[in-house]
Amino acid sequence: MSYAMRNFQNPTQQIEEIKTKLYRTLPIGVAEEIEALVQIRTDEKFNRIWNLVSKRYNRLNELYESYSDKDSKEERNQKIKRFFELTKPREVVDELKSIVEFEEMETEFRRVLTDLSKGEHGELFQRYQFDRQVFGYLKYGLLSEVKEVTAKLESFTEQNAKHVLLLQEIMESKKTKGFVKGGFTALSILVGVPFLGTAAGKIMGANDESKISDSLQTVFQSWDDYTDQLRSFLQDLEERYKHILMTLYGGTFLRVNEQLKPFQLQIESVNLETNTYMLSVTEREAERVREWVKETTKGLDQLLKNRSIDQSIDVSNRFYHYVNEHPIMSRTVVSEDQSVLYIAHLYKFAALSQKAIKIADSNEREGLEFITEIYRQLPLMVHDIDVERIGGVTPTNLLMKYMYLCIKHHVDKQYLPVVFDYLLKIGKREEEGRLYPGEANLKIIESSVIFATIALYAEEVLKFDNPLSELLEGFIPGFWHLRKMKIQYRALYGKDAFYKILIQAQIASVLLKTIRPIVRPFVVYKMKAVMVLLTLALTVTGYMNKDQLVEKVTEIGLFQNDEAVDQANTNVAATRFAVVIEGQANLRQTPSLSSSILTVLKQGDRLEYLNQEQADSEGRIWFQVRTADGSVGWISSKIVNLSNN
Repeated sequence: MSYAMRNFQNPTQQIEEIKTKLYRTLPIGVAEEIEALVQIRTDEKFNRIWNLVSKRYNRLNELYESYSDKDSKEERNQKIKRFFELTKPREVVDELKSIVEFEEMETEFRRVLTDLSKGEHGELFQRYQFDRQVFGYLKYGLLSEVKEVTAKLESFTEQNAKHVLLLQEIMESKKTKGFVKGGFTALSILVGVPFLGTAAGKIMGANDESKISDSLQTVFQSWDDYTDQLRSFLQDLEERYKHILMTLYGGTFLRVNEQLKPFQLQIESVNLETNTYMLSVTEREAERVREWVKETTKGLDQLLKNRSIDQSIDVSNRFYHYVNEHPIMSRTVVSEDQSVLYIAHLYKFAALSQKAIKIADSNEREGLEFITEIYRQLPLMVHDIDVERIGGVTPTNLLMKYMYLCIKHHVDKQYLPVVFDYLLKIGKREEEGRLYPGEANLKIIESSVIFATIALYAEEVLKFDNPLSELLEGFIPGFWHLRKMKIQYRALYGKDAFYKILIQAQIASVLLKTIRPIVRPFVVYKMKAVMVLLTLALTVTGYMNKDQLVEKVTEIGLFQNDEAVDQANTNVAATRFAVVIEGQANLRQTPSLSSSILTVLKQGDRLEYLNQEQADSEGRIWFQVRTADGSVGWISSKIVNLSNN
């Protein structure tokens, strides 16, 4: 027996051996994907096979059901003839031979390999082809089994023919036609369901009855032999078919994964609906990458801290471009569920944001162009808290500067679409599930508050169709986030058109909390809907539009005067607390990173919030707090959460 034929012996055992190796070698998700594909393809193939086989036997059953004692001799003869046509061995053989053809399997496998070869290191998949020799041996073996099945069918039809001849001899010897008419038909015997009427029993002698009984038993036995052989053949064929698929797909992925090892790579995930896959570095290589990232970022941290802007841009650019040129490594998770690409992008953004503010402070128009270019080329979304931790200017602070400059130089219509295009690209990647580890849902990232407010500005002031209505559907900026942003914006840039939008957004945030159950079923972009409802309500009470409302709010100081807001908060809760959310936090003497440190706090420490906030020169918001031992100082709003209890 050849090696190829031995490879296809005992398919059930070999299927289990391949499955065991898949689950031991590849990620569980990959092994499950391959096993699912094999099962689906097998089910599809054998549903078609059983439909093919069933057609012939359904027609036989219909023929049997059509029999009637009232049939004429000609009708009975036609039905007997039809029965023999349906059981012609040659036709059945042709059907069975068509079953063991594997052309569609070869075509499908080639198509899958072609698709897979388009991926990372896809050339490895091109090395594996459909082995015609192996399948030639397999087909030869299956055709041998087809001969065994058809031999049983030929035996059955031969016994039927003998049985009919026996009945004819008996009828001739009795010289009567009532024999068949009385209820005993060749057709009912031929399809395996004999019907012996009482008339037949009276006509036949004991010897004749014994001959018919013996002949009938032979017919039944030959039919059972045939159906057993056919059933066994189809069951064996199904296992072999599944084994072939498991060998093709499972074997290919196992061999490719083995050939990736010298590159320190492995198959991470597979989608065999789209014929795509993703690679990752091995765990050993991942540890090496983490050490390299740690050393690289340590140097960048120092450069950013020292405000060595040009040098930090140079190093972060080289870091980013190297990572971007190695897409497999770029997906490696380093720490805190952050990928290498996210970290490289984070440092690049931090360096560029420092540069942008420096340029804008000396030349506002050049600063505008620089910030615009940042958002034109920016590929990922970074968190404010991550940027602040490494000493950069946060996305929120950079965008506030951008808004101020756009409005001041009357280029908001020209430049703001760049920001919206950036967000829409991020949103598309998020919808497609292609965010990198470290990026976050647009509706939960800190800078989403200013994105939503800028979109409201574009709609209210510039009369744009809301560009982010679908992207931020259902998102409502929180009151305290808006309040901090408003205080910060006013301290740095004064009370311009964007400041008024911040007031509108803050009012909407407060009102929505009250009317949410009413508004929820009717709105898409809820903050805008609140402003519409608010306008209607104010019209009834005497105000002509929401601009008048904002002017009135400005006059009385509502939502601008911190003391008024704080007093309102005091009516709700006598004391508020700032709870430290970082592992370590510094309480400083004044609201500045350069101020002296009064004490070092740890995560979970509760500080009494003294209702005083102040923005520093970089736009960072500071809270004035009191510790348990009575020390009063300032702490960054980014590293605490405010709580009423």
